[in-house]
Amino acid sequence: MSSNVVAFAGDWHLSGNWARHRIAEVGARGVRTLFHVGDFEIRAGLPGERFRAVVDEACREHDVTIYVTPGNREDWPMILGASVDERDDFGPLAWFGDRIAVLPRGHRFTHGGRSFVSLGGAPSINFETCVRGVDWFPEEMITRDDVAAVVAGGPAEVMIAHDAPDAPWQTG
Repeated sequence: MSSNVVAFAGDWHLSGNWARHRIAEVGARGVRTLFHVGDFEIRAGLPGERFRAVVDEACREHDVTIYVTPGNREDWPMILGASVDERDDFGPLAWFGDRIAVLPRGHRFTHGGRSFVSLGGAPSINFETCVRGVDWFPEEMITRDDVAAVVAGGPAEVMIAHDAPDAPWQTG
């Protein structure tokens, strides 16, 4: 299979078994790059650590690397505070395992001759029933400034996002 072929997945919500099966399917098809479109659930603490360990192990076993465009069900302060490393052609990324990278909001890169932009984030429409700093983070929202920065960067052939960048209920 061509190294230009990629796979997309989303909304794994800390489900290690589901993730393991999807990674195995992707790897069996010879695909080495998987773009995750949000709600991977990058989380601090034991559930997040266990999930990332399971995913990282499956990725190593099947020679797959996952690039996460964060959704709303992520620990945004953890992501925004992570150190970045330039391990591959995708530029400086936050790595949460050997094979799990998080794409910064508005990140541009080229893969397989195609231009990409990743615009992570999404509003939690149930934020009123969530606990701020536990399962809801104000940083999860895509702001008008984020959108303006992406637009100013020019066109891309592929945009990876978890949600519409200008949802009607958004006020930021």
